[in-house]
Amino acid sequence: MKSKIFLDSFYHCKPTSESPFVRSFQDINCKAWSVDTTECKTSCALKIHDSPTPLECAKCEKREPIIDITIKKTELLESPSFIKKTINYAKAETSQIVSGKVSEDIFENRKKICMSCEHLTNPKPDVDPIGWCKGGCGCVVGNPRAGLSQKLYIPSVSCPKNKWGTERGEGFKISDSLDSIKGIATSVKNLFEKDK
Repeated sequence: MKSKIFLDSFYHCKPTSESPFVRSFQDINCKAWSVDTTECKTSCALKIHDSPTPLECAKCEKREPIIDITIKKTELLESPSFIKKTINYAKAETSQIVSGKVSEDIFENRKKICMSCEHLTNPKPDVDPIGWCKGGCGCVVGNPRAGLSQKLYIPSVSCPKNKWGTERGEGFKISDSLDSIKGIATSVKNLFEKDK
C-alpha cells in the first residue's frame, strides 16, 4: 500500500484579483514537493511536473513520502472515530432521502458563508467547484460526496463551527432519494475497493 498523498498540515495562498479569499490547500506528502505561497505555485524538485497537482503527485512512481502514514483498512474500520463518522454520514444521507434537499435559497446562504470561511479548502476544483470544509467535521478532503456542493443541500448537516445549522428539506422527491442512495453506494464501493 502506498503512503497517503496528503499531510495533516495546510498551506495558505493570499487573496488575488481572481480569488479574493485566502485559499487553503493540504500539503503533499513528498520530499520533492514544495510550494511558493506568495504566487500559490507548487513545484517538484524531481522536475517531473511543472506545478504538480495532487493527482499527479499521487500517480508519481518516484514520490518519496516525508512521513509513512499508511493505514490498513482493517484498522480504519475498527476505529471508534470511523464508526461514529459512518453513523453520522448515514443519518445525513437518510435526512435527504426522507426530507429531500434544502431549498436553493438555503443552499445559497450556506454557500455564501462557506465561501468566506477560513476553513474552506479546494485542492480538487475538478471534483467539487466549491470545495471542502477542514473545520472539524471529519470528512475526507477530496471525497466527492463530502464536497460542499453535495453537503450544503443535505437538511441534517450543520457547520462544525456553528456558522449555520440544520434546515428542513423541501419534501420527499424521488430524484433526491436516488441521489442519496447513489452517494451511499459509491461511498461504500470506494471504501472497500482494493488498494492500488
